Amino acid sequence: MALYSAKPVTDWTVEDVADWARKVLTFSETNAKTLIGQDMDGKALMLYESRDELYSEVEGIPKPALRKLWAGIEEMKKSLAEPGKQRILALTINESAFIGLRTALII
Repeated sequence: MALYSAKPVTDWTVEDVADWARKVLTFSETNAKTLIGQDMDGKALMLYESRDELYSEVEGIPKPALRKLWAGIEEMKKSLAEPGKQRILALTINESAFIGLRTALII
């Protein structure tokens, strides 16, 4: 589970997903709002099984941003599949200071 949020990703609201996309994936405000408009919550994120599926179902977001989104989804799924370990995806200090720790592990 990412330190980005204390909630499990499957409990994220559409606003949580958009906030994560802005802060962690560096999505533009426009692309984040597109996720909200498509009701992309945490459960929906975890249902995608392939990049092609994501590309075919998510409209209005450019391919480079979709690649970031897919990479974030894969990283979260990987961290959830590792029992006893948490992969740090992001540690948000505040709106202007952000530290991305994409590979550190907590045992």
